[in-house]
Amino acid sequence: MDSLNPNTRLLVLIGIAANILGVVSAVVSWVRADTLFLALSIIAVALVAAALLRRRNLRLAVTLLSLGCLVLGGTIAVRVDHWITPSAPAVAAPSTPATSTNSTTEAATAVSGSTAPRTLVDTDFVLPRKMAIDVDSKASQAVDAPDGATGKLDFFHDWGQVMSDRVDVVRAPNVFSYSGGALSKAYFTCKGDLEKSPYSFAGESSQFCFVTSDGHPAYGDIRRSRDDHAFVIHVIVWDATAS
Repeated sequence: MDSLNPNTRLLVLIGIAANILGVVSAVVSWVRADTLFLALSIIAVALVAAALLRRRNLRLAVTLLSLGCLVLGGTIAVRVDHWITPSAPAVAAPSTPATSTNSTTEAATAVSGSTAPRTLVDTDFVLPRKMAIDVDSKASQAVDAPDGATGKLDFFHDWGQVMSDRVDVVRAPNVFSYSGGALSKAYFTCKGDLEKSPYSFAGESSQFCFVTSDGHPAYGDIRRSRDDHAFVIHVIVWDATAS
């Protein structure tokens, strides 16, 4: 480069700088996925390189010039086609009409087949060891029960030195494993679960369906055992006759 005159040297430096900027622009365009800017960067690099090499390597200069012209022509063709051919309009997704709470309830009712009957009991009962309780009334209290879960007494808290705490249910076997799901739909769940094979008793943390001493379908959840070993049982009883 020292043998070049000052004007030629300046042009070479400008060309090298232009090429560096072109390469940087090409990289940025690639990262941003901007195909037009990428093509223009390639064209700029090719044309500047061709100008720099026209005296030292004419064949390479002509090749770069041809490449630049091809890319330039292709880019122009793509842009012209894009301008001539209108893009398809965006199709908006069909709007979904707002669903009111009543409509949602009606839909849930339609799926379940009928409305749930009135709830007679929805409360927690405390059942100490060796005591029983009638769950058909939310005001019931646990009583001593020498005979266990019999007559009007639905639950009996049985236990022993060699036996884990458990709840015996009237009309045994009368414990049907609960399939799960929201308690708002527990009636319909129990309606199906009462057709399964029953068990004779339930343990702590059990969720189950059963039929009360008055013949009502019901749901039970032995939630926890207190420090005095009494069970806390959540019970829901519906005003219907279990089939």
